[in-house]
Amino acid sequence: SKRAQVYDELKDYDRAQRDYEKALTLAPERAALYISRSYAFIRTDKYDDAINDLEKALALAPHHKEAFNNRADVYRRLGRYDDAVRDAHRALEIDPSFDLAYATLAEIAAAQGDGDGFFTHLSKSVDLGFPLHKYSFDDIYAQFEDDERFGKLLQLSTEKNQRFI
Repeated sequence: SKRAQVYDELKDYDRAQRDYEKALTLAPERAALYISRSYAFIRTDKYDDAINDLEKALALAPHHKEAFNNRADVYRRLGRYDDAVRDAHRALEIDPSFDLAYATLAEIAAAQGDGDGFFTHLSKSVDLGFPLHKYSFDDIYAQFEDDERFGKLLQLSTEKNQRFI
């Protein structure tokens, strides 16, 4: 699974998927492997495969915040906004300070054309430590790149996460 993680970092998602598959044959009870593979599926637009993996992860670990959050992301990409919001909130019920879940809520708001909701959730996410500078290249953020509020949040994220850059 370490090599699969490296492939993820290199954005070689097809190889990552294959390596996660191999790891899962050895450890099919590890929810984290399903969650990691779901990310690779999301990045290659294989949303049904991602949902299947996330449901397997949740069957193994019913209170896994990342599984709920990843599924919320898939639902957002599919336009299933009510399901997406529900899963993001389930992740926050498990961990009220889960910065990525607030970022997901921001992305859902952006997808629905709710700029105020986008900035409200993204501000909370950045306050909690979300590394916006790592994700700001995603298409969902492009509609806000000229907004000074986005620039300020990006700068704040960079400052807060300086030790990781």
